[in-house]
Amino acid sequence: MRNSPNFRICYTFNMTKTSSVKLTYDDSLMLASNLKRHGISEARLKQMFEKTENIYESVRSKLIQNKYSFVNLASDLQTEKTCRKMWEHFKNKTKRVVIIGIGGAYQAAQMMYQAFYDPQKNIPQILCTGTYTDPDELDRVMNFVQGYEKDLLVIALSKSGTTVEPVTVSIFLKNHFRSLFGENWKEHFIYVTDEKEGLLIKEVREYGLYHMPSSLVGDRFAPLSVLGILSYVIMDVDTAQVLKGAKDLFTYVSGAKSTENIPWRIALYQYTYQKVYGINIFSVLTYQSRLEEFNMWLRQLWSESLGKEGKGIVLFP
Repeated sequence: MRNSPNFRICYTFNMTKTSSVKLTYDDSLMLASNLKRHGISEARLKQMFEKTENIYESVRSKLIQNKYSFVNLASDLQTEKTCRKMWEHFKNKTKRVVIIGIGGAYQAAQMMYQAFYDPQKNIPQILCTGTYTDPDELDRVMNFVQGYEKDLLVIALSKSGTTVEPVTVSIFLKNHFRSLFGENWKEHFIYVTDEKEGLLIKEVREYGLYHMPSSLVGDRFAPLSVLGILSYVIMDVDTAQVLKGAKDLFTYVSGAKSTENIPWRIALYQYTYQKVYGINIFSVLTYQSRLEEFNMWLRQLWSESLGKEGKGIVLFP
């Protein structure tokens, strides 16, 4: 069995009232000087940087010229204000929240809740669902909901408003609340979805539901839009720091040399190992239980970005 190349992203994670995360990057174990015949030589790495420099500069130039709309999400303070205003309407009467969704934004909410949930904070209990519609999952949802309906809020996240699984769970809960509260069931629901098309926007129009328009950005960046920010506000996550982190990263990426750009280095390593060595599996290990859902979120983003048309690398787990 041959050795597996790897890089390490090391961090310290300290859960306090002012949580802090420090990240450092070390890709020395990818190099031939450490991994011997399975590593990448300095000469090959230099060659890859030179070969892709024009591509890198093209992407960096577009970032600088603000040609990627998702970059603007990091500076959109109005979305946070809108989310806070919506939450203020429900905050004092909500003890439990069900977040229904699928894909990047939903998994980001699940990841944030696991990573930053603090039982000492006065925030509602949250259940994330929507990926499955089998009887066991619906039983899990009902066990969380039953007995708390009066103080419970349901948030359905669906950018298109047509994705089968979250729409199914939304309708399932709608019928349950309607059986208890009649036409007042709608006082317990917020739909975050497209404002023009889809089944959920039809429900909004028919019943006059609380609605927040979803962003037009790709699902990979949806966690920085209302699809993600609303959940963070409810969890009392410091959304200003989330947006600042994204903005700082965009600034870093647009300003760094290709040889010093961490995301670009990771991409080149993955490409080289796939094309040169035929290694198609990328494993992510987090030695922190609170970051377990981070792995699942990263897998979703990775597969959605790079796993189409028979291309890409398999991310495990």
